[in-house]
Amino acid sequence: MSIQNGATVSKNSEMVIESVGAWHQLLRQLALDLSIAIGESVEISLTRENIKDPESLLTQEATQLITSGSLDTELTIPNAASKLKVTADVARKVVFVSMKVDAPKDTKRATASINWLLRQLRNKDVGNLSIRAYWPRKMGTTIESIEALREDPSILVPEGSNVIPTSLEVCRVIDLGARFKGARTFVEDVSAVIPSFYKDAGQELSNWMPKAPSLKTEKLPVSDKPKEQTAPTIFSGLFSKKR
Repeated sequence: MSIQNGATVSKNSEMVIESVGAWHQLLRQLALDLSIAIGESVEISLTRENIKDPESLLTQEATQLITSGSLDTELTIPNAASKLKVTADVARKVVFVSMKVDAPKDTKRATASINWLLRQLRNKDVGNLSIRAYWPRKMGTTIESIEALREDPSILVPEGSNVIPTSLEVCRVIDLGARFKGARTFVEDVSAVIPSFYKDAGQELSNWMPKAPSLKTEKLPVSDKPKEQTAPTIFSGLFSKKR
């Protein structure tokens, strides 16, 4: 493909329009296949503008394809922790699948946040699965394989950092290599990676929830304690019999 070879291509060229159209057709099939597999309706995530004006989506993705060499979309899965993002990087010949969740905010250590996510995938096959951490203060992101993080979660933390990540993303990168050139093999590989990723990781993920507040157990000084009335005294008027 010309984009893989670094050639200049117009967003209005027949090749780009056909490629984007084929991508949309593939996504519709992927959403349908996953819907059948899980017994729930999976939808392609669209903006209001895209729904109102379908041509706007075609224009946006054609522009993205010639500028970044990639196409991506998000699938909305009922009750899943987040949307499932699919990216086909034409320039690098890889397919990237991921789901991102907010990192816990009730911890002071970054490794505690990472371990929180690792526990969710404790008994799963994590082949080709990685975790990407998003850091605050323009610190960017870091990424490591889950296999390596199970041994030492601290390798995901930037050196010298004492902050916790803002969000964590579980991802799988599939290097298609020469297979990316063939339309049939590309469709086969992408069609397989979506349900595989969802089975191995997506269906296991849960969002962080703050703990429910606890009752305060502090004892008030005797002088500050309200005068107590027994239940019979309070409700005596309500239950007294009329004479």
